Amino acid sequence: MLKCRKQLRAAFRLAGEVRNRDITVELLKESPVDVSAITQTLLAERVQPKEALKEKVQEWLDADFLVLDRGTEFSRKKSDDTNTADVAGHLLARHVSNFFESGRHILNQNDVAAIHEFRIAAKQFRYLIEVFSSVYDEGVEKKLKDLKKLQDDLGRLNDIVTARSLVQPQNSTTEILEWLQKEEGKAHAALLDHWKNHMDTSEKENQWNQFFSTPIGVSEA
Repeated sequence: MLKCRKQLRAAFRLAGEVRNRDITVELLKESPVDVSAITQTLLAERVQPKEALKEKVQEWLDADFLVLDRGTEFSRKKSDDTNTADVAGHLLARHVSNFFESGRHILNQNDVAAIHEFRIAAKQFRYLIEVFSSVYDEGVEKKLKDLKKLQDDLGRLNDIVTARSLVQPQNSTTEILEWLQKEEGKAHAALLDHWKNHMDTSEKENQWNQFFSTPIGVSEA
């Protein structure tokens, strides 16, 4: 298991290097100044991690997954008497409180690293809700939609911060760096506006707590 985690971390790191450059290239298309030289450099930089990632994936495709398949078969046969609705009610209610508390603490600061961590936490929270969505009524879709909008705002800010970190060491022109700084400010302001006006209210938190602490039951599907 430990070896598998190390391999996954290595693959995710390579995928992240490729993605960061792809995202930056797309973002720079919005720039009002010429970015062709920087774009070419970024595209060249992505070649090595992309090839390394392809090699890593091919290693997995060529591997013998018999043991993994047996483990999956065992997990399918193993009975689980846990009441899914009870688990969801306790688990998600706790995560709701942590989510709102963390958001209030972090988003009122101008700490990019902390906001990045909150972005990851929000993504994990949404995945958790999706896992247990079958034990809630149709209102769960509205909660997921709210989270997705917040994730979009967090993602936009993170993409710009990542772009600045990649562009800055390349002796970029002042115009490009100033444009990225301006876009970062706009993205940060949009994030805070959405959080304060649509998420960070005692009424919203109470609604989410009430909703997720009272699931309707386990789906037959």
